[in-house]
Amino acid sequence: MHVAAGTMNAGKLKGAERAVRAYWPEARFEGRAVPHGTEAQPMGREQTVEGAIARARLARRMAGAEVGLGIEGGAVETGHGMLVELWAAAVGEDDRAHVGAGPAVLLPEAVADQVRAGRELGPVVDAWWGLSGQKQAGGVIALLTGGEVTRIEVCRAAVLCALAPIRHAAVYASR
Repeated sequence: MHVAAGTMNAGKLKGAERAVRAYWPEARFEGRAVPHGTEAQPMGREQTVEGAIARARLARRMAGAEVGLGIEGGAVETGHGMLVELWAAAVGEDDRAHVGAGPAVLLPEAVADQVRAGRELGPVVDAWWGLSGQKQAGGVIALLTGGEVTRIEVCRAAVLCALAPIRHAAVYASR
């Protein structure tokens, strides 16, 4: 099995590789830099999911892989405030997209206001907490949960869910 993930983000790659190895320990796994086709900060679930699917398709094609993965984080407005969500997409040789999501966390209103104003979450988080490169590290979810939930874990969960229809194709074929 050859799996290519459409990201070079270290946390996303670690989570995705752990998910792939859970299903296929001997798989060849690689990351690919691909454009996501959405805004730098995807807004809304639909834009986030579509970005993940676009990344998965491009990664699979560029690598000549059997499975492509796309992982995209986005900001989603709810009646309770703005959530940051992470979605994964898996695309097999039939080009059919399967999606899965990881845990989401409510953003502090002051951070959400800056995202609503058009700023990308990563730099806002860095400025808010006085950090550098948190987007490549544990992510805002790690900051808001005191490190109890990390970007790696969120990515692993989302990718496992997205890969489930490929890993268990016979079960999904019966639907």
